[in-house]
Amino acid sequence: MAKNDDDLDLEVESKKGGGMKKIIILVVVILLVAGGAVAATMMLMGDKESSGEAAGEGGEEAQAEAQPPKRTPHYIDVRPAFVVNLDGDDSIRFLQVSVSLMTYDDGAIEAIEENMPLIKHHLTMLFSSQKYDQIRTIEGKKKLQEDAVKVVRDALIEVTGRPLVDAVYLPNIVGQ
Repeated sequence: MAKNDDDLDLEVESKKGGGMKKIIILVVVILLVAGGAVAATMMLMGDKESSGEAAGEGGEEAQAEAQPPKRTPHYIDVRPAFVVNLDGDDSIRFLQVSVSLMTYDDGAIEAIEENMPLIKHHLTMLFSSQKYDQIRTIEGKKKLQEDAVKVVRDALIEVTGRPLVDAVYLPNIVGQ
């Protein structure tokens, strides 16, 4: 019986040893895969950095020319909304328009606010000269916006020598 017990012990030991070998091989494979992933990541990151360094040496100027600097818009609401009589037929018609001015120039805000009475006057004249049939359509509203930009810029150029306003938005237009 002792002979059988020794045989049994050997079989158990050889199974344990085989299991350990599999575990060691599995751990080595996992480490190799992880190491390969880290190495690939380092190489890719290294390529981006080196291309960034190359761009920094001579490509920085090209990038600056290709992309204009990001500018922050400043909005100035013209309050209160304009309410004017519309020009035209025998019936009485009204137009209500909310106006927002936009500029990218930080220094222009104060000058625009100082000249707000002039801006309001010119916009009132523009809005009251509209015909109801013209402003009912999208094209008419776009034309009104374009005319508003021109009127505001022309008025500001007359006073300050610069247009100061980059855009005029009409967020609310109601014709009745």
